[in-house]
Amino acid sequence: MTTLAITVSLYKFTSVMTTLAITVSFYKFTSVMTTLAITVTLYKFTCVMTTLAMTLSLYKFTCVMTTLAITVSLYKFNCLMTTLAITVSFYKFTSVMTTLAITVSLYKFTSVMTTLAITVTLYKFTCVMTTLA
Repeated sequence: MTTLAITVSLYKFTSVMTTLAITVSFYKFTSVMTTLAITVTLYKFTCVMTTLAMTLSLYKFTCVMTTLAITVSLYKFNCLMTTLAITVSFYKFTSVMTTLAITVSLYKFTSVMTTLAITVTLYKFTCVMTTLA
């Protein structure tokens, strides 16, 4: 009976220790898997945020480049129109003073129109940026 009692006690002790070992192992495995899942989730979130930031940066860069291209195009158009107007005026009028006066007037007009065009373009760009922000 003593031997049987000792055997039963050892069996119970072994069962408890085995159950405890399995529980600890499962807890460790669960902790590792949870940590891995959180790490993967954070990595995916970071990738999405990085992609979004890069997309916004490229969009802003594209807007700036587009505005710059439009400004340059308007400047070239104004230069072409001014040159054409001066040439026509030179052939229409023979008086040097008249040609000079018309040239100065066209230059002032072109400057005002260029300033207005740039102001409107910058205003539109600011509106777009403000809306985006």
